[in-house]
Amino acid sequence: MIDSPALSRRVARLRGRRGFTLLEVLLALAILVGSLATIGELTRIGMSYAHRAAAMAEAQLYCESKLAEITAGIVAPAATSSAPLDVDQAWLYSVAVEPTVDTSLLAVRVTVVENLPPQQGPVEFSLTRWMVDPQTAAAAEAEAAAQESSGATTP
Repeated sequence: MIDSPALSRRVARLRGRRGFTLLEVLLALAILVGSLATIGELTRIGMSYAHRAAAMAEAQLYCESKLAEITAGIVAPAATSSAPLDVDQAWLYSVAVEPTVDTSLLAVRVTVVENLPPQQGPVEFSLTRWMVDPQTAAAAEAEAAAQESSGATTP
């Protein structure tokens, strides 16, 4: 091996050189691309869950609204299946009316579901409320009125 001052200077210059090797650059690019892909996928998943949460909140409001209409007597508590909402045609509602142990009460279940194919995973929300049976309440009022009128006419 030849030991010349020029060769020594050249080796020293190569050792003192500052910069990245091709391997380091490729590794850094691979890490960057991988992290960008991961961040993009997490953003997509986050947006999907945000949309689902907003749809669930909307379904809950529609469900509460329809149940309030039934409770207030605006809509009769009758079984309904997959009827479009008056407010938003993109939603369907169903009503199930079931008797309870107490014959004067009804269990009214309202279910609101997005009008989407099952493959798209529509949002569904249900609420159940017990309410006084309108027929029982009307019969009780009629009986009370009859007793009041019969009690008022007799001395």
